[in-house]
Amino acid sequence: MQRSTQSFDKPGILSTLNIETRSQNEKKIIEAVSQIWFVTFFKSANFKNSEYHFFFAKPTREISEQFHFSREVLVLITPSSHFMPRCLDFVDKLMGDYQNRLDKLCVFIVSKDDQVSEKVQGIILQDKESRIIVPFTYDELINNPDSSELQVNRLKKSFYERDLFSYETPLKTDTYFFGRHEAIQSLYGKYQTGQCSSLFGLRRIGKTSVIYAILRMMDVRNEPNVYLDCSETSFHMRRWNECLFFIVNDISKKYSLPKHLKLSSEDDYTEKNASICFERDIESIYNHFKGKRLLIALDEIENITFTLSPTIHWKESLDFIYFWQALRSLFQKRQDLFSVMISGVNPISIETPIVNTYDNPIYRFISPSYLPFFDANEVKEMVSTIGNYMGMSFDDEIYTYLTDDFGGHPFIIRQVCSHLFKEKKGLKSISITKYEYERKREEINNSIVDYLDLIITVLRERYPDEYQLIEYLAAGDQKTFTEFFGMSEKLVEHLIGYGLVKRDAENFHFTIKTIASYINTQSRIRLMPTTREEKWHRLCEGRNKLETDLRQLISHSLKYKHGPEKAKEIFLAIISPPDRQKSLSLLKFSEIFKSKLYFEDLRKVIEKNWSDFEKVFNNEKSKFSQYMTIINSTRGDAHANDVSDDDMGLFEITIDWLQKKVDKYLE
Repeated sequence: MQRSTQSFDKPGILSTLNIETRSQNEKKIIEAVSQIWFVTFFKSANFKNSEYHFFFAKPTREISEQFHFSREVLVLITPSSHFMPRCLDFVDKLMGDYQNRLDKLCVFIVSKDDQVSEKVQGIILQDKESRIIVPFTYDELINNPDSSELQVNRLKKSFYERDLFSYETPLKTDTYFFGRHEAIQSLYGKYQTGQCSSLFGLRRIGKTSVIYAILRMMDVRNEPNVYLDCSETSFHMRRWNECLFFIVNDISKKYSLPKHLKLSSEDDYTEKNASICFERDIESIYNHFKGKRLLIALDEIENITFTLSPTIHWKESLDFIYFWQALRSLFQKRQDLFSVMISGVNPISIETPIVNTYDNPIYRFISPSYLPFFDANEVKEMVSTIGNYMGMSFDDEIYTYLTDDFGGHPFIIRQVCSHLFKEKKGLKSISITKYEYERKREEINNSIVDYLDLIITVLRERYPDEYQLIEYLAAGDQKTFTEFFGMSEKLVEHLIGYGLVKRDAENFHFTIKTIASYINTQSRIRLMPTTREEKWHRLCEGRNKLETDLRQLISHSLKYKHGPEKAKEIFLAIISPPDRQKSLSLLKFSEIFKSKLYFEDLRKVIEKNWSDFEKVFNNEKSKFSQYMTIINSTRGDAHANDVSDDDMGLFEITIDWLQKKVDKYLE
């Protein structure tokens, strides 16, 4: 067979493609598209009782340069006079069948429906993950002698007005999913070999998106699976035995399992019989799928984990023990039946040997694995691909900047790129140069503060030990961080697993520079001063801040409880000598706290009236007195004396404790 010598760089129709066999309308649509594309393939097919026609349009050099296409684009013709969204199911099928040929993000839809553009817009508004759908009516292409300009303008409208970076929810389709091939293959491989698996990582790192990707792959291969979001109250509010039924029931609903399987009812799943019912039901499901192993994916596992769950029966009772005893015992008996995949932030569920005096059923049963950040190549693939569809181009150096500044965290990087797009939305083309990025670095970092806070808050509130560690590292205190590592390697392993921290030959470092800076702004832990002047400055700064806040605390507390006159009397009672007391008595109560007072005055009035302040300081009077004395003795105005490192360390501990207590009250 002689190979065609036609050039694909110019518009046209492949010479071996006989379009004369097509209907008149189909022929005219192909000819219209071929005004700026090169048509290479045509076929008709029936799908779910509907007839479709489709062809592939290869981008010419001009189209490629303008819209950055590298693959052929699918053009779907729907003969129906009413555009039906279900035709997109056929698009999904074709994208799978011809994945090596077709552009995965863009599709042309040609419909007889005059309202097709409006209906497509409605789909996009409802589903932010929808592909870039470029709609045309029959009339626009058939009755237009030259549709070149129309096609280009329609492409611009579809591409340049939509922010494809701004997704904030897990990706449920492959359309905008990038990277993660190794993680997916590793986790899927464990399922295939009958192993249970885990996936841990920071918030918004993409754990759920990876799980969805695995389940999609399994669906294509007709392998049974079920996804449970443990953060849903409908799940974690249930007792352990009810959750076992919930799993089986979800499988039944997903696959519309026939009644002849005779699965157990919810009433059957009593605490005494739940494990028996679960075993029998899982065996029935296994047989229904002709011996194919089931995957049970439990996401947000913290919600059914001891100490972490928001529900008391998981947090403090034995539901965690019973639930996993049931699953593990069945798994050990019949590994062919099912596999479990858990996902979350904290791997405590599989790292703690004893739970409420009982052996943890899944301790060392499932090994912890972490989802890594993107490397520079993956960042480039994601940013450049999505950016191209939005008319955005980036200097090569920016991919390195994004990787270094944000550690390759895909979600944060998407939000940064979204910010850059919104700034220039409306321009014909958007070019982001390295010089512009460097100039706007602070503005860019400020634009994602809320997202950084979302990620860090989880550590700060739920995993305080790990958070305290990174506070020291953010402050540059390698010594303290390393000492902690020596005492508890597991905590540091978590931080390394999360991708927040990496280690070289001698020291630990942040992988995300912006998170280090953000933590520094939020934390009281700062790098220990080394010179005498730095120490004096730290002492004066800390002491003055605390003294100012203590004055406000005492003034508010005494005035609120006793009124201004009685409050003044109470305060003056601790003042000495008499002449100083007399001088202060001439002032109004509010003015006293703006006058010259001693640090010791503040300590004495709180101690003397402890019942008014005990809740502020957690009823730890002796610690309060001791810490106030230490701060008063470690004075920054004694410039003639050096301050030892030990004294500075003691000062930091004491002032941090006092300041936190006062701040909490003043809030």
